[in-house]
Amino acid sequence: MSPKITDAQRDHKRKEILEAAMRVFTRQGYQATTMKDIVDESGLSRGGVYLYFTSTKEMLIAIIEDMDRESYDQLDELLTQYPSVWSALNALFDQAELDIKNFETCLIPALYEALMFGWRNKTYEDLNNARYDKSIAKIVDLLQAGVERGEFRPLQPLETIASMIATFNDGLMIHAMQLGPERSRSAEQIKAYKQVFKNLLGVQEEGTE
Repeated sequence: MSPKITDAQRDHKRKEILEAAMRVFTRQGYQATTMKDIVDESGLSRGGVYLYFTSTKEMLIAIIEDMDRESYDQLDELLTQYPSVWSALNALFDQAELDIKNFETCLIPALYEALMFGWRNKTYEDLNNARYDKSIAKIVDLLQAGVERGEFRPLQPLETIASMIATFNDGLMIHAMQLGPERSRSAEQIKAYKQVFKNLLGVQEEGTE
């Protein structure tokens, strides 16, 4: 009889497989990655990997869900880490700039590649919709905190501004992937959009960095 696997061991093995998948996705992109690539990268047997995941799509969705949980937790903690809501929002823009600079060694391009090419797929469609709704709600909560603290006097509904932030972030990432950070002028765009959002939010002087 095979020894019983504990939940902790199962979680560790799952994490090990997903870390191998992330390395391969980062190195060669999502579309070009096969299950064999990930099995080879993990050093596990084919059966050992398939016991947890049967496709690269399943792995990608699991990775996205894990990353999203971490991102949402970080959003919830932002207000405890910065002196103002505006400085917390600036930190999000700065993180986007850092992510773009690290495209060659991070997973983000592979995620956008999969979600853009898979937008007709029902699973990805549902995932995108759920992620969008949750992200907008989190950003609205952040902006609402700025209003309640007297930092913001927004010129547009918070939901509209939150949607603009999401659209800007996604568009920036896609252009940087296609053209490169320098040609797409990512850093300059982020600097300009900080001013745009500062005006839209009606940031009060005491709420600025």
